[in-house]
Amino acid sequence: MKKMIVKKRKRYNKSAPYRKMIARIPRPLNVKARSAVQNVTFYNSFFCKPALNANGDQQNFAIKLQLNSPWLFRDGWDVLTTGANQVLASNTSVTAVPATGQPVIGQTTCMPGVADGPETIKKYAQGCVIGTKVVAVATPVETDTGSRIQPGLFYCVKHSQTSSGIQQTADVNKINSLPFRQAKQISGNRPYQTLGTNAYQASRITVNHSPKKFNNVKDLRDNQQFNFSGGSGTLSVPSEGDYLTIGVVPLLNSNPVTAGQSTQAQVTNFRLDLRVEQTILWTEPLEETASGEGNYSYPYSAYRNVMNNAPFLALGYGAAAYRRYGR
Repeated sequence: MKKMIVKKRKRYNKSAPYRKMIARIPRPLNVKARSAVQNVTFYNSFFCKPALNANGDQQNFAIKLQLNSPWLFRDGWDVLTTGANQVLASNTSVTAVPATGQPVIGQTTCMPGVADGPETIKKYAQGCVIGTKVVAVATPVETDTGSRIQPGLFYCVKHSQTSSGIQQTADVNKINSLPFRQAKQISGNRPYQTLGTNAYQASRITVNHSPKKFNNVKDLRDNQQFNFSGGSGTLSVPSEGDYLTIGVVPLLNSNPVTAGQSTQAQVTNFRLDLRVEQTILWTEPLEETASGEGNYSYPYSAYRNVMNNAPFLALGYGAAAYRRYGR
């Protein structure tokens, strides 16, 4: 009986001199996402003096923000603070969007991180604000010696029109008649009353805004009027504006020293603290290095960034460790 002969496969030495090394070209990773979400926060404080006019009559005192734009301050944002004897001074200077609606990078006041820092606006052609939260705090400060003051109505009103009827002559009745209104009372020192000189009352109002719900649209990305242009062309604010007016009016339309006198009592001077948080959706990534910063974009994948970090890997941490400690 013949034995079955099994032939062994010939093994080639991969390091043989006749086998040359094959050059392998690494392919770059596509780290630029088709869309990205960025959270940004803006802070500022203002000294506010809502004085009486030259005739001794009460005045409305207010500023206006655009909620669905990273450029919060449009042309005329402070027009209701320029009445007779009124004063508005900010901790950080504000440069508003020009009347043309075209902001200038590096000059126009913008949400941090959009046109500075990571400069996300240079990486995507379009962006839209999908959510805004405004926290406004009014804290009374010392009023001018001899000024008569009274409690005021501190208010925040959302509106889709530029002014929504809020004028310099708007009083407490007008403000209370508006929709989408939030209001609280503020009080300063009142030396002419028996309550003493330290009767202060500050107020805080929080406004949450969804452009999608406020404008009753199905998807913001399908509505071009809610987008603002990015680094691919001329910058512009959204053509469909959502606004927030923040101000104060006297609680009493008539508050003379004694009956028959025309001199009224003004609202106390106060400090206005603003914190604005926005969530911005970026779309249409730019490809060219000159405008889109090449293949890199915001945001980086935090997981990939840590996994490619040599010092982190040198410590012996892996993916499981990052999930436990890195998030």
